[in-house]
Amino acid sequence: MAATGAVIGAVAVTLKVADGSHPWSDTVLSGVSGSLFLLAGLVAHLRRPANRTGLLMMVVGVAFFAEDLQLSTDPAVFTAGLLFAHASTPAITHLVLAFPDGGLRSRPAKILAISTYVVVYGYALLNALVHDWTVIGRPENLLLVADHPDIARLLEDVLNVVGALIAAAVVVMLAQRFRTAPPTIRAALAPVLLIALIGGIASLAGNTVGSLHPLYPVLAPIYRIAFCAWPLAFLVGALWTRPRRAVIADLLIAARRPDSLEGLRDTLAVALRDPSLQLGRWQPDQQEFVDADGRPVGAGTVLDDRDGRPLGALSRREVPWEDARTAEAVAALAALVLDNQRLAAEAGARLAEVRASRARLVTAADDERRRVERDLHDGAQQRLVVVALGIQLARERADDPELAALLADTAEGVTAAITELRELARGIHPALLAESGLGPAIAELATRSPLPVELSVDDLPRLPATVEATAYFVVAEALTNVLKHARATAARVQLSLRGNALSVEVTDDGVGGAQVRDGSGLAGLRDRVRALDGELTVRDAAGTAVVAEIPRG
Repeated sequence: MAATGAVIGAVAVTLKVADGSHPWSDTVLSGVSGSLFLLAGLVAHLRRPANRTGLLMMVVGVAFFAEDLQLSTDPAVFTAGLLFAHASTPAITHLVLAFPDGGLRSRPAKILAISTYVVVYGYALLNALVHDWTVIGRPENLLLVADHPDIARLLEDVLNVVGALIAAAVVVMLAQRFRTAPPTIRAALAPVLLIALIGGIASLAGNTVGSLHPLYPVLAPIYRIAFCAWPLAFLVGALWTRPRRAVIADLLIAARRPDSLEGLRDTLAVALRDPSLQLGRWQPDQQEFVDADGRPVGAGTVLDDRDGRPLGALSRREVPWEDARTAEAVAALAALVLDNQRLAAEAGARLAEVRASRARLVTAADDERRRVERDLHDGAQQRLVVVALGIQLARERADDPELAALLADTAEGVTAAITELRELARGIHPALLAESGLGPAIAELATRSPLPVELSVDDLPRLPATVEATAYFVVAEALTNVLKHARATAARVQLSLRGNALSVEVTDDGVGGAQVRDGSGLAGLRDRVRALDGELTVRDAAGTAVVAEIPRG
């Protein structure tokens, strides 16, 4: 097409020079304008073959040169020139409406472009049928049927009125597109519209004042220069703007943190400048797409996961500046985020189930501890007490001193066994903890410690049994480690509620160096604390500090 345009351009410039009725500046600027449209279109097409803007620019260049064929003295070429007398008008209209991606994406744009072609070429054909140009010294019109000057003037008046309406419609459509387009598209449209505005004002002013006005020699070149700069503005816009990449880049940046369906919808609506955008998630039980409020969403674009299963639906308005690949990329990104949200929700549900399962295990273990403690207290311990009393009675009634001494030793052994059994039961699950709560149980634990223990216990309410038991065993294990390993002279126990968690801290003034090793008592306690969604840490702090944060549940 560029080669065809170059040939027609050379012919047109030659005809214009030979005609001699045009100023040299008009001839030069006319040739430059058409050539720039051809060259700029060729560059744009080679750089972006998928974008039809380059082809449309070359069509404008060819049409612009074809208008000058009517300057020929050959009847056939002259007649062809009559048909192309206003060929650049529909070509430019098409280019402007399709810029920057080269496609007429909306129905109004298609209707307007087609109407311009029909009006311009329809007028040219009808005018050729009724206009005899030989009366003014032009070549024979081969399409002439009969000369009707009145009809020719009427056709010209109709063309002017319809042309003005079409021009107004183009302006309104461009203004609407400029208003709704994202910044990247506005940056491409701005120079094109600005140059068109300058050229249009200069042309209107020149036609208004007339060719004899002193300003006309100034206004006419402004229009021509603006027209020469126009193809460069189209070229820069077509090459510089990358709407698909820009939109997707904005979406990728904005969609990093949407953790909900509503958040993703808002992100897409802002990035695409479409407040009416709707996004729905697939609900298998309802067999439909619903939005964040539970309302059904029409399946404009169905979003599938990697296995082809429906994830959601995206419903949005048609965007004139957007190409098909942009729509596909937006849908793919939305599907990716929805899939990630689904996977995160499933992982969260599994994690919650694991935590609940671990908490149930802790609860079951504590229940078993309490049962064993009761069995020991009510069963074996009580029987041993009865045995001890029986031995005591037998010793008191024994007449043989040796037998009495033997029974006394036996009674002492049974009493020691009862004490050891009571301590064992307390270690399994202290009855005081269940009866009176965490504060008294910790106080009793500190009282039995051979090491001085300072207590700082808030006025705690009764907490879930698993929380109280876990806190108790943390303190018990920490104090046991202080006695065994720390070589400390004192310890301190602090219990307090911090927000929705119970804070347990046991510190000593020993040598420090304690660690949570696999298989140790602290490791088991850490697992127990984590089962309740808490955390246990051990650090050196002028001794050792064991700190547990346990959610209240």
